[in-house]
Amino acid sequence: MLDPVRQGIRSLRASARLGSRSWGRLVSAAGCGTAGLKVSPCGRRLQVPELAGELDPAEARVVLPALAALRRVAQVEPVALARSEAGQLLVSVGGVRFVVRTTGDLLVLEEIFGRQLYHLEIPAPAVVWDVGMNVGAASLWLARKPFVRAVVGYELFAPTCQQARENFRLNPALEGKIEAVNAGIGPRAEERELPYAEELKGIVGVDGPLFQFPGVSTRTERVTLHAAGEVLRGIRARHPGCAVIAKVDCEGAEYDILAALEQGGLLAEVSAWLIEWHFKGPESLQAMLAKAGCRSVAMRFEDPRFGMLYAFRA
Repeated sequence: MLDPVRQGIRSLRASARLGSRSWGRLVSAAGCGTAGLKVSPCGRRLQVPELAGELDPAEARVVLPALAALRRVAQVEPVALARSEAGQLLVSVGGVRFVVRTTGDLLVLEEIFGRQLYHLEIPAPAVVWDVGMNVGAASLWLARKPFVRAVVGYELFAPTCQQARENFRLNPALEGKIEAVNAGIGPRAEERELPYAEELKGIVGVDGPLFQFPGVSTRTERVTLHAAGEVLRGIRARHPGCAVIAKVDCEGAEYDILAALEQGGLLAEVSAWLIEWHFKGPESLQAMLAKAGCRSVAMRFEDPRFGMLYAFRA
């Protein structure tokens, strides 16, 4: 009974501070605290002044669990909420706009725009191979770089790829740089049937979701994978004179992808690697890249089962 009691006390405190029992319950459930939040005079919306926006209850259930992350992003880039002409909730980060459908859509922005995990500069024109494009946040971040001439993004699941394309259309100044391909990358070309849920789109790959979430139902999506070697050769052929930067975040498939490229003698075709590794550690990836003439550095996140690996050709 202890947890329900604590939750009840938090809910009562939030209700008193906001002057609304319904909003107090919702804010308390989100775990974001009441600091800076105000209920609108009509009582039907919640004002979030630092994001220059108001939320209805359905929007608040999506945004509030990510509010702390958005506040951290706002320390680096301006963040604001808005709505499209069709009434979709949008978030603008540093002038780049995104459709908001799930809390995960917002949390990923902290990694990319707040922590800037893909921030690099090179002195040559480059094409980015985005393996695991998700909703396109990293593609848009990298497309802002003047030295990036093109981004070729691969996303395994059709609904997620469609949302990425919506985000690209919201940013016409960058859209022309980005090619979005609805396919995954693997050691070989094949088709599979995989579980999918919109709430899990940031953590589901060729082996299914990284974690199980009780109460989240999945459906089966048929997906296509393209052979890593063939894709890399195609990118090199279409963008002669450009260095290839590989951004890889594919929920555990990175080990098989790099092994296939190593077997094909293609790892050296990539000038820079920005890899999020999962569960198996960075060591085997670093060993393969070292054989291809790359120097690398790895880091672990707060959860040590995951981290980043950065590698560059010497």
